Amino acid sequence: MTTKKIIYQKLALDILEISKINEGICIDVGTGNGFLAIELAKHSNLKVFAIDISPKMIDIAKKHVAKKKLLKKVIVKHADVHRMPFPTNFADLVVSRGSMFFWENRTKAFNEIYRVLKPGGFAYIGGGYGSAVHLINFKHKIHKHKRIKVNDLIFELDSSIIPKYKITNDETGLWVQFKKNK
Repeated sequence: MTTKKIIYQKLALDILEISKINEGICIDVGTGNGFLAIELAKHSNLKVFAIDISPKMIDIAKKHVAKKKLLKKVIVKHADVHRMPFPTNFADLVVSRGSMFFWENRTKAFNEIYRVLKPGGFAYIGGGYGSAVHLINFKHKIHKHKRIKVNDLIFELDSSIIPKYKITNDETGLWVQFKKNK
């Protein structure tokens, strides 16, 4: 099993276990290559909307989704996290691995994620390897993200409409979790 497959499969399983959401609608924000969306679709009954602002990444994600024969479960769309083309209370789960480090306005993006979540919906946003960190051979070159200071992230989240959130910053990465009130 390749390192990428280990990372995305384990992260998808972690998200499904933590969120307790295995069906409904999921949005993978900043899907990039589409691997997290693919693994979420493979291991759940979720319909996954894989969105990215980059047309190049959209093309790559579409190829990966088609190769895995998941075109009915994973819909790849060009979209911006700051203005998602989904109605309010649309998604049961919103995830992102790695994109928040590049968002133009994190407070606005978090507000938009909260808007599209259904009441009771869950968001798992951040970057890192999740619990797969313990399985990875670190001889591989690891992509370094633009750094976010935790205090800046706290300020941005406190400035958002999200009433309660959890930040994890450890060897597994920097992650934000929150649930939309019912």
